[in-house]
Amino acid sequence: MGVIDLVKGFITGVLVLVLMAALPSYIIMNAIQSNLLNQNYYETQFEKTGLYIKMHNGLLDIIASQIPKQELSTYGISESDVRSAMSKSITREWVRSEINRNIRNLMWYLNDETKGVNLSISIRPKIAEGIANMITEKIGLSQSAAIAFANELDAVKSIPDPLDMETFAPGTKTALADLKSNILMFKSAISYLLMGIIAIVALLFLLTLNLKEFAKVLGWPVLATGIILAAASFFLPNIIRETVSQMEVASSQQMLTVTNIIDFLSPIFGSILTQAAILIAVGILLVAFSFVYPMVEKKKS
Repeated sequence: MGVIDLVKGFITGVLVLVLMAALPSYIIMNAIQSNLLNQNYYETQFEKTGLYIKMHNGLLDIIASQIPKQELSTYGISESDVRSAMSKSITREWVRSEINRNIRNLMWYLNDETKGVNLSISIRPKIAEGIANMITEKIGLSQSAAIAFANELDAVKSIPDPLDMETFAPGTKTALADLKSNILMFKSAISYLLMGIIAIVALLFLLTLNLKEFAKVLGWPVLATGIILAAASFFLPNIIRETVSQMEVASSQQMLTVTNIIDFLSPIFGSILTQAAILIAVGILLVAFSFVYPMVEKKKS
């Protein structure tokens, strides 16, 4: 074996190691991008994990708790009466629609399809309608008269319409601008990583210039990487579960439980496993080809 062969072998080994590190990185990053930057992902997962229901109930609880109990008791109204009246105007379908609209606006912004982002909710008319429902039920006014009265209340007038995210969470737009910048860099990194993987495969072919050797040199690392990645996709949920548990967010009273978070992220784990399975299949085919091809060539000769 000459010096040139030693150098080629060393370079091939280094490229194989780099490839085995680049492939899982690309697959994981691509799985994150294709899911977390997709509006349909959130709509599906919010429905699946029951987050629409939790957000709806949480919003009704917040509104009902904002009205002083002494004022309620003066008019013979309980907190549950407020919640019931509000639930007729602030319906689960309306909450779902508003959440989806804001998610769509956010995804357009983060994917660089719009220059600005509008995250807001027009809740004042809904609260006025809920108050009107209580007035109609308790006093007997017509719905139109009750709504007119509700709209003149200072408590209703004081609610911004629409209620922008920046209003009750100052700094949101700045934080989103930073997030958008990081996401664009993340997407660029994925593109460069893919180009790097293609370049490594091309270099490996140029270094071998033999279909059998190329299939063997590429096949075994791809197969090993696929197996490791598939195993990792099963361990990741447990790692995340332990991490989240240590952050003390597992209480069933909170909006998100550990189970919710794992279920929410499950499509990402599934995507990683699917791509790992493809790697395993490609690796097996390449290894099999490296054994079969010489036999076919021998028979031809």
